[in-house]
Amino acid sequence: MLNFKDIIDPISVEDFKKHYDAQQHFVIRGDKSRYEWIYNWNDFDRYMNGFPKNCGDLQIIAYNDNLRDKWCKKKMYDKEPLTKEQVYDLWKKGKTFILALQEYQTPGMIKVCNAIEEYYGRGTANLYCSPVRDSVSFPTHADSTDNFLVHVEGSVKWTLYNEFGNPKHKNKRNGGVSQIEDREYTVMAEYELSAGDLLYIPRFQYHNALALEDRISISFHFNLDRHGLKRGKPVGRPPWNNWLYWK
Repeated sequence: MLNFKDIIDPISVEDFKKHYDAQQHFVIRGDKSRYEWIYNWNDFDRYMNGFPKNCGDLQIIAYNDNLRDKWCKKKMYDKEPLTKEQVYDLWKKGKTFILALQEYQTPGMIKVCNAIEEYYGRGTANLYCSPVRDSVSFPTHADSTDNFLVHVEGSVKWTLYNEFGNPKHKNKRNGGVSQIEDREYTVMAEYELSAGDLLYIPRFQYHNALALEDRISISFHFNLDRHGLKRGKPVGRPPWNNWLYWK
C-alpha cells in the first residue's frame, strides 16, 4: 500500500512537517520509470478519444497568444463548447492541455491521491500535457494550495521565486492568488525536472514553468482549509467512483 511517507521519501513525515510544510520547496530526483505507472500518453489518448463525452474538465491554455480558458463544454465560465476538430487543431498547434479533477482517472492517480491525503485530507489532481517545447501555460503566479508536481513524461524548467502571495488575496475563479504581472520577482531556484522527478511547492510561493519538450506533469494539490477538512483524515476513493474509464 502506498503511503504519504513513500511519496516524500527520503524526507521523513516528521521533517516534512517541521521544515517544509507551507514553508519551503524541495526536489526529489527519481528514475525515469518511477511514475510511469501513474499516467502515460496511452491514458491521455484514451481520454481524448472519448471527446466530447469524457472531456468536460479539459482546459486549453496558450498564454503567449491570449488563448485562455477554452473549455470543451459550456461549464464554468459560460464559454461556447469546442468541437472535436477544434480541439485536435489546437493540440497540433502546440497548446497546453490541462485535464482538471483527474484524481479518479487511473488506478495510479487514485493511489497517489489517497497516499497524500493521509497527511492533508481531501485533495485533487490536474494533468498538464504539452505537445511541443517552449510551451508556457501561465505567467508567474502563486497558488493557494500546496502542490506536489510529479513528472511523468518529458522535461520542464521550473523557476521559483523568493516572493510569496498574500493568503487573503484570492482569485475568484480558481481560488489561487491573482497574478501580479507588473511585480518584480527575485529568483530563488531553477530546476530542470524530467520523468521520475517530484517538486513540492508550498502554497502562495510564486513560480512558473516552461516545457522543454513534450511532457506530462501531474499537480496533486491540497488545501487544509478546503471544505473544513482537517489534516490526517484520509478520504479514500472507491474504484466504482472512477466514472471515466472503468465502466
